[in-house]
Amino acid sequence: DEGWDDVYEHIQRATLAYSLTKSLRVSDEFQEFLNDATLLTKAHSEKNKILLDDIYVGQELTGIDQNNNESKTSVEKILATFNIGSKYNISGDDQSGKSSILKKAFVTLRERGFIPVYLKGTQHLYQGKLSNKVKDEFAYDYATDKSLDDYDTKRVVVLIDDFHKIKRKEKVLKELNAEYQSCILMVDDIFCLDVANEGLVVDFNRYRIRELKASLRNKLIKNWLSIREDSENRNFGNDELARIDEMTDLVEQSLGKMLGSGIMPAHPFFILYVLSTYDFNVQPG
Repeated sequence: DEGWDDVYEHIQRATLAYSLTKSLRVSDEFQEFLNDATLLTKAHSEKNKILLDDIYVGQELTGIDQNNNESKTSVEKILATFNIGSKYNISGDDQSGKSSILKKAFVTLRERGFIPVYLKGTQHLYQGKLSNKVKDEFAYDYATDKSLDDYDTKRVVVLIDDFHKIKRKEKVLKELNAEYQSCILMVDDIFCLDVANEGLVVDFNRYRIRELKASLRNKLIKNWLSIREDSENRNFGNDELARIDEMTDLVEQSLGKMLGSGIMPAHPFFILYVLSTYDFNVQPG
């Protein structure tokens, strides 16, 4: 009887924790941040305010194992396999889409029943206890009168953008490893060289953001040309398909892809910058 009582109490606690986590709702203010397209918000002539969902395409990654062997994967794949205890270190150039990927990671992990908490890697992050910063950010990210301590801490995923900008990385990493089982760090390509104690990152799965391949560039161009204020789905006719081809040629020339590897990296921001600059009207010279 005592054994069954223990089982019942365990199931009851697990059920209550699951129900509490499932009912958690993102706050309106943070939802606006997740939808923010930052520099491209006002860049389209057909819509007053562009949202991240209007332009986002899933990006490919290069996975790097402990022996520096590389393999190709994608953001969607690594988020689909994310589990309690997963730790990801994703690196990329400036304007390679790191923040957009982290925002999409927040949404995906939330849909999968995790409790992601989004932190910006500004200098104040290393001042004071990291756990207090995470609890404060949780109160901003979610519309709830409960504290983070009321939830299942195993399902908390700390997301830190621009982690490489923190000066005392070792201090934050030690606290992160001690307090939380799961996390995703967005860093630059030289992040590991700045961490004196390599043991602090040995458990992290490492990934590097790849440039968009031709098919993803084409998808991004289609997304851009589909943007309208009414947000209705748009079917492309012959004229629109010709415009896609035209804009594709423009992007390829602007990135310098005709010259081999290219002049500018084929990251979403640079492609969208080209499209917004020409805004459908300027013909390539």
